Amino acid sequence: MDAETGHPIGDPLKLIGVVYSVAISPDNTRVACGRKDGTIQIWDLNTGRTVGKWFAGHQDTVLAVAFSPDGSRIVSGSRDKTVRVWDAATGQPVGQHMTGGSVLSVTFSPDGTRIASGNGEGAIQLWKADASQAVGPPMTGHAGNVYSLAFSPDGTRIVSGGQDKTVRLWNADTGQPAGPPLVGHRWTVATVAFSPDGKRVASGSGDRTVRLWSAEPGPLVGQSLTPPGWSPQQPGWVANVKVAVSPDGRWIASGGDGIALWDPTTGQAIGTPITGYGAFVALSRDGKRIAAIGDGKVQVLDVGTGRAVGAPVENWEVRSVAFSPDGTRIASGGDDKTVRLWDVATGRQIGDAMTGHSSDVKGVAFSPDGTRIASGSLDGMRLWDVTTGRQIGSPMASTGTETRGVESVAFSPDGTRIASDEVLVWGNRIRLWDTATGKPVGRPMTAKTVMSDPGLFKPDMSMAFSPDGKRIASNMWDRTVRLWDVATGAPVGAPLRGPTADVTSVAFSPDGNFLVSGSEDGTVRLWLNYPDAASALCAKLSTNMSRRLWQAWVSPYIDYVEACPGLQIKKEYEW
Repeated sequence: MDAETGHPIGDPLKLIGVVYSVAISPDNTRVACGRKDGTIQIWDLNTGRTVGKWFAGHQDTVLAVAFSPDGSRIVSGSRDKTVRVWDAATGQPVGQHMTGGSVLSVTFSPDGTRIASGNGEGAIQLWKADASQAVGPPMTGHAGNVYSLAFSPDGTRIVSGGQDKTVRLWNADTGQPAGPPLVGHRWTVATVAFSPDGKRVASGSGDRTVRLWSAEPGPLVGQSLTPPGWSPQQPGWVANVKVAVSPDGRWIASGGDGIALWDPTTGQAIGTPITGYGAFVALSRDGKRIAAIGDGKVQVLDVGTGRAVGAPVENWEVRSVAFSPDGTRIASGGDDKTVRLWDVATGRQIGDAMTGHSSDVKGVAFSPDGTRIASGSLDGMRLWDVTTGRQIGSPMASTGTETRGVESVAFSPDGTRIASDEVLVWGNRIRLWDTATGKPVGRPMTAKTVMSDPGLFKPDMSMAFSPDGKRIASNMWDRTVRLWDVATGAPVGAPLRGPTADVTSVAFSPDGNFLVSGSEDGTVRLWLNYPDAASALCAKLSTNMSRRLWQAWVSPYIDYVEACPGLQIKKEYEW
């Protein structure tokens, strides 16, 4: 077909048998077809006739074919677990065949010296094209079939697409991942390709979408933190990880299948996980206590010892919890449509339940001064007086058929605003409300997203104000984390991608420089949130780095940027 008009070129090729794979030669004169019977046919695109004899050698279906950059060779991958190289003119095999699992995808490097193959076990193998030898160990990470591969134009990276709905980038020299998986597709990724400048990747999926991705390193900081004992292969179990950051920023608490503490600098677990709890996590303001839910009860735990503090709160219907600023009380919201206040020391309820919601209470939050509680439900958001237990003002709710209620609530650091995270039929919307008047303030923060797994339960929604109150972080249905400007309601930067399952919790570090997320893939991730990092760094430097340093320290495939205007560029021979 003509790529510009979409019209067919010439008559259809009269193929014999079932064809499973095709590739066009670099000069656009021939097409190679891999067949079910294990043979390869070459066709002349000008005449529509076959060229030469069929290539025979595979013992099963040829699932992938590709031409070398100069068009002189063809590489093929088969269900017979072999990779074979052929002379494109004669059809004779070149060297020995290579073995490595049922081969679903193959491609040549831009210089024609290497071949990459992807198999049905989620592995990618590099081969020497002229010696039929493996180069390094397999690149592993995909779960299931690797359906598509492509080298970057400079040959330094490989992009892959697979059955696990992810797109992955790899360092072609080391075989290591070049950043986190790119997630967003809702079905198998069937094809991938680099842009001519190598800065973007295109992917096509069975979800009937084509997506464009940045091929440059993303903002993920360090490795994801995986709770001990968590295995993505555990059948029938999903880790619903909640996160909280200590007041001094020295550790992170996560709750999934147990409570774990982490050192954000090293990514290592601190101590032994506390088992038996973990559905929800709330941290006291002084960082000494954690509230967790498990086995139908809310229990306060001592962070230092991991031991229970006071008696548990028996309540099978709890959906959300929050500590009061002084750490003496806990607010809970539940499926019984109520908000309740509890004494941390005794585990007993304080006063009567706060009633008024007509549906499950999904989120609760204390005001910074501890005098009010905000709660979110299907019928909107309500404000309560902590002392009297009475509702303050009218419910704060958005109107219209598109809203599906409030999932998460948060007070601004100064207590003058409340943010509500509303679930809509087409995505998410965060609204700011004036705590004094109960009226909406400013422009809503909206994002049209698609659920990662339609038909399944939607993920828990979470959001958090930055310590300075200028930004809000929120999770989205498409497994991303987003930052918003509170003053304008506009998104800050691109969505943060990395988790391979729904994100369920977000939190800022005390200094606001980092953001933490928890996901149903069982991981905790750290993200950089430091908008003035470049200015702070430039103030300490006397020169810009040289292009040589840029390639060594930043990336050889990211265009050089004079990061500090006004400073000289370091000479190439200076380190």
